[in-house]
Amino acid sequence: RPLGSFPPAGNARAVSFVALLGCWREADADSEQRDRPREFAAGLAAFSERRWEDGAEAFARLLAVDPDDGPSSFYAARCKQLALRPPAADWSATLRIESK
Repeated sequence: RPLGSFPPAGNARAVSFVALLGCWREADADSEQRDRPREFAAGLAAFSERRWEDGAEAFARLLAVDPDDGPSSFYAARCKQLALRPPAADWSATLRIESK
């Protein structure tokens, strides 16, 4: 599943990161295996498009299934923060990592 774009610490150029979720054939996958990556991608798209409430809802649905999902937890919190304090018009969905 995509995790977003981050410039590694000390670099200016962003890199897109993904999480490998396992190896399975589409025909053998259950609905959760198929739906969770799509739900995360929908939440990430909402985040990137400044639709904070939609993103927070998508990540909350994922957390209801797996409360230990770190990326969903991160983005759910970030969407809530940005909904309360929207960023400037030139905001970018690229996340900044301040330290290694």
